[in-house]
Parts: sequence; structure tokens; C-alpha cells
Amino acid sequence: AIYREESSSVVLEETVLERVLSHPSHELRSLALSLIIASPSTTRPYSPVALRLLQIHLPAYFSESDAKFRMEVLSKLKDMFKRNRGAIFILHKSLARLKAFDGAAAANGTPKAPPKPPKQANHRTNILFWPEDKLRESLNQHEEFLAWYIGFLRSELIPTASFQRHFTSLRAVAFILKLEADLAKTWETEEDETLFFSLFDEKWTRTLLDLIMDPFDDVRENATGVLKSLFADERFKCLVGTRGVSPTLEEFLLRAEDIARKTARADHADGVARTNELLFRFYDGRDVQVAHISKLADLLESKLTFAEADLGNAVLEAPVHGYFASLRYIWQATADMSFSQSELEAMSVLQDRIVKCCQRIWAAVRDILCDDSPEGHLPQELEDLEGLDTKDLLSYSFRAIHESSALMRVMVLPLKTKAKEGILRPSTELFATVGSLTFDQLSSLRHRGAFNTVSLSFATCCQLVKHLDDSKASHEGDETLLDIWYKGTKECIFAQASTTRRSAGIPAMVTGIISANAAQPSFDKVIEELVTIAQKPAYNSESDGSKLPQVHALNCLKDIFKSSFITQLGKSAPHIPQCLELAASSLKSEVWGIRNCGLLFLRSLLDNLFGTNESKATLEAGWDGKTTRLQYHKYPILPSVLLNLLRSGREVMKPTTLGSTIAAESVFPALDIVRRAGPPDASRDELYDLVAGYLASPVWHVREMAARALCSFLLKDDDWVAAAAAIVDTSLAAVPASRNNHIHGALLTVKAVFERLSDVAPQKLASAIPRLAEILSRIEPSDPESFENCPDIRAAYLEVQNLISLFALSHPSSSPTTTSESTARPPQSALLRTQLAIAAVHATQTATISASASASASLREILLSTSTTSVEATITTLETLAAIHHPRLTPEAAASYATLYTDLALSTTHPDSRAAALDNLAEVLDLVLSSSNAEQSLLPSPEKLTELWQDLTSKTMNPNLSNAVVRVSGPIMATLVSSSPSSSAPAESLAGWGQMMSSALLDSRPFDTRIAATASLASFFSSESPLPTADAEATHLPALVALYDALNDDDDEVRDLASVSAKHILTQPLAPLDAASRLLTRIAATYRDVPVFHDLLAARLTGHAAPDGADAWEPAGAQLAKALRFDDSLFAIEEQNLFIDEVRESNRWAAVLEDVFPSSSPASSSSSTALTEWTSAGLDALLDITSPVDRDAAAAAADDDDDDGPLGWASDPEVYAVCARILLCATALARADTAGSELLRSKLERFRSAGQRARLHGLLLDEAVV
Repeated sequence: AIYREESSSVVLEETVLERVLSHPSHELRSLALSLIIASPSTTRPYSPVALRLLQIHLPAYFSESDAKFRMEVLSKLKDMFKRNRGAIFILHKSLARLKAFDGAAAANGTPKAPPKPPKQANHRTNILFWPEDKLRESLNQHEEFLAWYIGFLRSELIPTASFQRHFTSLRAVAFILKLEADLAKTWETEEDETLFFSLFDEKWTRTLLDLIMDPFDDVRENATGVLKSLFADERFKCLVGTRGVSPTLEEFLLRAEDIARKTARADHADGVARTNELLFRFYDGRDVQVAHISKLADLLESKLTFAEADLGNAVLEAPVHGYFASLRYIWQATADMSFSQSELEAMSVLQDRIVKCCQRIWAAVRDILCDDSPEGHLPQELEDLEGLDTKDLLSYSFRAIHESSALMRVMVLPLKTKAKEGILRPSTELFATVGSLTFDQLSSLRHRGAFNTVSLSFATCCQLVKHLDDSKASHEGDETLLDIWYKGTKECIFAQASTTRRSAGIPAMVTGIISANAAQPSFDKVIEELVTIAQKPAYNSESDGSKLPQVHALNCLKDIFKSSFITQLGKSAPHIPQCLELAASSLKSEVWGIRNCGLLFLRSLLDNLFGTNESKATLEAGWDGKTTRLQYHKYPILPSVLLNLLRSGREVMKPTTLGSTIAAESVFPALDIVRRAGPPDASRDELYDLVAGYLASPVWHVREMAARALCSFLLKDDDWVAAAAAIVDTSLAAVPASRNNHIHGALLTVKAVFERLSDVAPQKLASAIPRLAEILSRIEPSDPESFENCPDIRAAYLEVQNLISLFALSHPSSSPTTTSESTARPPQSALLRTQLAIAAVHATQTATISASASASASLREILLSTSTTSVEATITTLETLAAIHHPRLTPEAAASYATLYTDLALSTTHPDSRAAALDNLAEVLDLVLSSSNAEQSLLPSPEKLTELWQDLTSKTMNPNLSNAVVRVSGPIMATLVSSSPSSSAPAESLAGWGQMMSSALLDSRPFDTRIAATASLASFFSSESPLPTADAEATHLPALVALYDALNDDDDEVRDLASVSAKHILTQPLAPLDAASRLLTRIAATYRDVPVFHDLLAARLTGHAAPDGADAWEPAGAQLAKALRFDDSLFAIEEQNLFIDEVRESNRWAAVLEDVFPSSSPASSSSSTALTEWTSAGLDALLDITSPVDRDAAAAAADDDDDDGPLGWASDPEVYAVCARILLCATALARADTAGSELLRSKLERFRSAGQRARLHGLLLDEAVV
């Protein structure tokens, strides 16, 4: 890839770079991009090849779903832009120097010196000593690339593009604007206006304004940010033409408000709010800005009056959350502004009015959000109102409180900063009003969504109390606002019913007060009082469970230890041991509500001790014997707390009553801490004995927890086998009443230690296998009665044996153990049957090592016998075979397994058993088919596979079996095709199978079905010889099209697996987006003269997936009319596939049309004619919208429905997709010079003229150019 040229430079081979830039690996692509972009000099020009490669590959990079990769790309693009601008500057400078040099030489009459050979830039002077023609050529290339890049960023913002493309492009533009606004930049030239600033025109403004109403908050936020930067910089003169910023925004606001009023959606209301903020910022003069706020306040008050009089109709017709959001964004903007005294007075009056509005909306919707079951609550007086349901009412109420609370928080935040002249700050009275309102809301809310916002607002108020000039203002006595709120919180704890396990807003009230970090009420005092309340005894006989202050107190404590902000205050650690005891004692309560909250509290404490950063696997695995997970010296009292918990649990644990289970739960905290952190050095021996005592617990879960806790003791024990032997011997000597439980607990301990050591110290484990086997062999002879009568003991015993056998496979030095035949005797449990099935597979593995590697007769007998008796055992056997045998199979052995699985699938009747057999069959067929020297005779006969296929499709299926059938169909089809390549029957079946795969890959199918279909395609194409160069019957075409669709799937996993399949066709690994483009090119090259492909091409260009004939096409006018229907539903239905871009698809297929139709045979004429007619009708429909001829000019002027403009009819993604489809078809047909192309050219010309008059989306007009 790299070779040296002379001694100074390293040259990169373009072909190798091209391959790496489109490689599926994110790391490789990122490094390759760095190679192109990076340079020690920020002014060194790029090579033409580098600029061309960037133009080819950047579109795919912006579409990537991996956020980390996209952020890396953005970082590199920032450097690319700086270097490109720097190179343009230095090229201009070098040309100017050359002209000056030539001019001086001409004036002196001396001949011009011969040009020197080209060199790199002189970095000391930043001058390029190149010939003039090379300087001009490089300058043109860089200027053209800059124009392309800005245009590319705009094209990534089309309505149909994915979130990833929108977000990445907006961030890239934001970086560019930040660099251009930097006063320290060094690349300014006299041509900058033409070169850069004029590129941002009205098309940009239209595109960005549309994105303010995008469904995604990140897109709305970044689009608003980019518009702020553009409008604030006077160098961008082409953004709004002659209209001015404010009129443009005012027009957009009218349209945005109309949409938001019709839908009441949160994203639309947020778009209106952001537009109001932009308008506020770019109004000229404070008077106009204050008037704008006053106008919004007037509108809000009128809506509230309506809601107070008729809430039901207000929900349907007059949503208010958009006005609250608008005021919030505007108030955030005022934080950076200064006002005159008279303006401050006007703003203070507005502040008071707005807070009054917040109080009024709370009074209006309070009953809705404070109902104990708000999700299904519709007041009786509103039940008869047509069109109103609980969803609408709840959405209106929640969003109103959410936005009004966020607005109040923004209003009081300026208290954090010191008072300055001209800066707007809330008065103490207004702050007290806001704080009291948020307290009232939090104390009575029952809607969980509203808690988050209101609790944040209340916590902000609590933290701001210390910034008040007088924290006791407007209150009598020495009480501060915090004291009053704390007193009110305690009243709520005792008065409110505990109808939910989360105690509604009470915990948020406590955490808010504590977050103030005030001396009064102090952290220690609050904890002490809550612990006292939580410790009060409660009995079922004395309470109906509806009023339990203990529940509220426990939930408050839980949230205190859960809060990262409070933890950072550094005051919670000393209280953890005491709270652990409280949580454990709560687990012993006879009242379910207290036990439940105690368990949640315990989880919070453990998260506080261990953190929440560890993965689920690490958390479940426990301590590894090495790392320090918990610093016991920080909590010196903790070991004694663990001892107390374990002692108290044993005292009350009797195997007779419900109390034994409750008591058992109370030891979970101690066992879990030891399991996750290892034992403390203090009191280690006593702890060991206490934990070991729980191995005999009558509660299975306690035995398992104790076993895993003991594992952490044994991990640091050099002679852990001797300790394990002592545990087993103790269990065998236990009293008869608890012996079975004790033996079971001992086996669970051996299993836990084995599993952990196999992960963290496999060598230590390998040497201990013989002694471990000897310990296990003593159990049955020592207590044959327990072994025989308790299937759970045999299941645990077998599980350890199976773990040893599995370990022996990867560590040949440790031999597997032999299993006693008595384990299979009745009685049997489900667990035992599962372990017996696994043991049987291990036994056959041992046999196959010593005999042949093919599927043994004993294995066939086991599978065929269990298939009629136990579905679970059959499935377990098959899964174990796949995990243990399949990775070690030769192609010859895999063929014998394929025969076994085929017979099993034919003989078994249960769908799940058949599904497991088919999954295994697919794996072994893949293995045989991928073998380079696979012989035909190894594969199951075509007759056998055909019999299986017919049997599968004729019997009932569940979803699991259906997916397995889809999965196995690929290797079966590959087997049939390879066994009789010249036969016509497999060819017909192949076409049908391809259509079946297309059906399975529809967006509406579940993920499991789509991934099964993609895996099936991967099996087929990886085993298939290179595609035929001529395929007149198009037998492979349906499967190839299905693979193309899989490369455009919504899920990463499906696309990545499809790109693996494409690798076998395209002979190189490619990222899915690149693979899709190249696969379509390959398909077009192979089938360019095949009529079926022409039909498919025409169908795809008209928006249809399958070539069903022109009669089945939906006319373009009908598609347009359907897309233009306004959807005013409260919650938009998300598309099934958010990755695919209809415009990108139309561009790809249109490019194929231009390539295929001109050179193809007359067979394409029918498809071409039908497509031309469809397109011509579509252009007529577009012309009807943009320039209606059946109305006079006055009527057209009065009605602006035809006028597009910002947020116009073409801003809708569906409408935009249909328009782009019609226009791309028209331009492609016109370029291909098909019959009727002159008429299409004429209509396109008329459309461009009409579109410009109607202010049609600029990016659509660009598509209409032939």
C-alpha cells in the first residue's frame, strides 16, 4: 500500500486506499480518512486523488449508525476544512507572488527564469514554488471541492435523510461557522464572499428552517444553533434575499403555529418555541423584543381562560405547551442581555404575569395529574366530548406542566449570579411563589413523567435559597424557605397514602432539600429522622397497607443514596452501614410494602458502594479474587454489620413458616456484598462459618447466594480443593432434616468456584480436576438415599460433571470425568433432564474422539428417543451439540450430522424441536458447502431435502419454526443447485426462493425473521460459485434483489450480515452502503438485457418493490395526493425503516436506468413506455400544484396553498420523496433519450419556471435539471 518515492516522501496507492475507505471496519476507515486528511501543515494543498476519494466516501460516512465513528469523522472534517481553506489562501498568495515576480522581471527587461522542478511548499515562508499552470489547477480543484462540500452538507439535510445524516451535517456546518467566526483565522482573502459566504443562500435558509420542526430534538437544537450563527454574521448576505431576517421568520412562525395547533405534538410545539426565540433575538430594538414577549403572554392568558372555562375543548383546539416553551427559550436568551430601568420594570411585570399563568395551568390540570391512576383517568364531565380520550387529556396536562415548570426554573436561575445593573433577576417574592408552587406540585403529582421536570425545578429552588438576599423574607420567625418545605415534606410522609411503591413526589422533595447542602436542615438530621421513621414496627393486623410512613421514608433514603449529586457532597458514606442494617431489617417485615421498598433501598445502597459502571456480566460473575471492589477500611464498621446480619438471619430461620423465607431475604445484603467485593480480612473466619451455614437453607436462592459468596472466600485459598472437600464432607454428615439441602448447597459451591476459576485462573483449575473428580465420586456412595431420592442433587452433581467435561475440551491435559448411570433413574425433574441431555452429548464427544468423528449411532438413538418424550431435552441436546461438536467437525463428519438432523426434523412433530434441528442442520450444511473440496456425495440427497422441505411447508408452524425454515432454506437451496446445476427444477425453485427471501425481508417483518433471511442469503452466496455472467432466465435475480434490500435494512445486524454475503459476490469486503451501490451496479451489468430486470427497474423507480407490471403501479398523482394528506394525530407513527432514504434509492435506480435503457434491446421498450407515461402524468400533477391553470391569477394570489416556501408542502418527507421520484425518473428518461423524452424535457422546463415562482424547495429544483 505504501512505497517510497526518492527519499523525501511516502506515496499511498490509490487502489489500496479505495479499498480501505470502504471497508466494513470503522477503525480501518477512520485511520484511512486520517491518512488522507492529516498533515503537519494546515496550508498544504490536497492531491486531486485525495479530494476525489473524499467526495466518493463522505456520503457513506455520514449515514453510519455508530455515533462514535461519526464523531471521529467530524473531528477529522474540521481539520480537512481548515487545511482546504488554508491551501486556497496559500495558492492565492503563491500566484500573487509569481505575478509580482514576472512583473518585476518584465520591467527590468530580464528574461524569465526557466521553471524549477515542482517541490513541496516552503513551510518557512508558506509559499508554493510551483509553475503557474499547476498553481491555478490546484486552486480550481480546491475551490470546486469547497463548493462541493458545502453543497454536500446541504444535500444531507433533505427531509428524507436519516437522523444520523441530519445531525452529522449540522454539526459539521456548526464547526465550519465557528472556524469562520474565529478572529485568529489566517485564510481570509478578497474572494471569500464569492468563494464561501455566498454559498449559503436561500436554499440553505429553507432547509434549516424546515429542520426546526424535525421529530428529533438534537436536530431541532442544532438547526436553530446554525441559523443563529448565520443570521448573526453580516457576511452571509444571501440567506434571505431582500426580505430580511424578521419577515422570513415571521412567515415561518405563522406556518409552524398552524401545524402545532393542529397536531399538539411536542416536537412541533418545540419548533414553534425555537422559532419564537430566533425571532426575539433578531428583532431590532428592545422595545420590539419586549412587545414580542408581551404578545406571547397575551396569547397564553387567552388560551388559559379558554382552558379554565372548557378544558375538554381546550385540549382539542388550544394547546398551551408551545407558549410556555417559547417563553422559556426567550427567557434563556435574556440572560445575556442588558435592559434599561424602564425595560426592566416592564420585564418584571411580564415575569409576574407568566408565573401567574403557571399557577393557573396547574389549577386547571391538577385533578388530571394527581389522580392515583392518571394514565386511564377521564373526568366524568369530559366523557361525552367527541374526539377526546385519556391520551389527549393526559398529553395536554403533562406537557403543560412540564413546560411551565421548566420555564419557572429558567426564570429563577439568574439568582445564581451576582446582581448587576441592567440584568434581569427575579424578586424574592417571585422566587418564593415559584418555590411554593413547585413544592405543591411535587407533593401531589401522581404522573411519573411530570415528576422529572418538577423535581428538577424544586431542587433548583432549594439550591438557590442561599443566594437570596434574605432567605427568611416574607416569612415570620426564624424559619427559612427550606425549613418550611422540610416541615411540609414530613407532614406528607405521615399523611399521604402509600398507594405506589415509589411514594410519588415525596423522595424528590427530600433529595431537593438535601441538595441545597444547607446547615439547616442538615444532611445528618434528615437521615436520622428518616431512619427513625423507617424503623417503626408495622404489622399487617394494624394496617391495611394504605398509610405506611415507613414506605415513604425508605423510598426517600433510597433516592438519597441513588443521587449522584448528593453522593458528591461526600456526606452519605458514614451512614451506609447503619442503612444496610435498616434495609436488612426491612426485609424481615411481615408487611409486603415495607419488604419491597427495603429491597429497592438495598439495591440503591449496593449501587452506592460498588458504583453503577460495571457491566451486567461483571456484576453477575462476582469478585475475581484480585481487584479491590470495595475499600473496607473506608467503612470500619461494615464487617461487624455483615456479621450481625448473618447472625440475625440464622436466629430466626426455621424451616416451617413463611417467616423463614422472609428471614432468608434479610441475609441477601451481606451475602451479596461478600460475593461482589470478597470477604473483609477482619472476622474472616467467623464470616466464613456463618455463610457456610446458609448452604443448608430451605430456600434455594439463599443456598445459591451463599454458594457464590463462599466462592469469593475460596478464590484466595491456595488449597481451595481441600476447602471444597471439607464443605462436601460437612454436608454429607449433616442431620437428616437438612441433609438434602446441605448437599445441594455444597454442590452449588463447587459449581460456583469452578465457573469463576475457569474465567480468572484456568491453569489453577486444570491441575485440580483429578482431586475434584475424586470428591464428586464420594457423594453417591456416602449417601445413596439422598442421591437417589432427590433429583435436584443429581442435577447439581451432573452440572458440575458437565462443566468439567466442557473444560476438558479446551484443556486436553485435564481428562473428563465419567458419569454414574444412577443419575438417570427416576424421579426426574426438568433440571435433571436438561443436565442428562448435556451429559449425553459430552459422552458422545468422548466416544467420537476415541472412535470416528461422525454422528454416532448412540447420539442418533438419544435424539430420536427424546424427541418423542421430552421437548426440552431434545432442544438442550441440539443446542449443546451446536456448541460442543460443530466447531470441531470435519466436512465429512458434518455431512453425517446433516443426515441425522434431517431425519430428526422429519420424525419430530413439536415445532420447537423441529426449529432447533433445522438451526443445527443449517450450521452443518454451511460447513460442508464452504469446504473447498466438498464432494457431492457428502451432502444429503436432493430427494431427501425435497422431502424435508415439503414436509415442513405442509405442517403447522409457530414463529420460531417459521424463522428456522427461512434460515435453513439458503443452505438447502445451495445444496440443490450444486447437486444438479443444469436441471431446470432447481432454477425455478431458486427464483421462488429469492421471492420468499424478499418477502421475509419486508420492513414489517420482525427482526428475527429478517436476520434469519439474511443469514439464509449469506449461506447461499458464500457457498455459490461466482454468479453466472449470463442468466437469461434471471433465476438469481430475486435473491440478489433480496440481498440488496437487506443492505438497506433498518437494523445494523441485518445490514452487516448482508455485507458479508455481498463480499462473496463483489470479491471484497465493503461497508453496507458501499456494498449496496456496487451490488446494484453488478446486477445491472449482469441483467441489462433481461426484460424481467427492466420491469423491476421501472417498478422501483415508481416506488414499488416488486415487478408486478405497470397495471399494479399506483399513479404518481395518487401517490402525491396521498402524501399531501395532513396527519394531525397527536403521536406520529414512526416508519418501520428509518435508515433507508427514498431519494437515495431513486438516485441509484435512475443512474441504472440511464446506463441500461439507451443500450438495451427493444425488449425494454414496454417498460420504458410505461415508465414514461407514469412520469409524464406525475409531472402534470406537480404542475397542477405549482401553477394551476383552472383559476384566475387573483384567486391564485389570494390562496397560498400552491406557494411552497419554508415549511411548505414540499417540506414533508413523504411529499418530497414522491416529488424527487417523479423528477429523477423524468431527468433519467430525458438523458437516456427514450421515446417521449422531448415532452418530458418540455414539462421539466415548465416545472422549473413554475417552481421558482412558487418558491419550491431549492433542492427539488436542482433535481429537475437534465
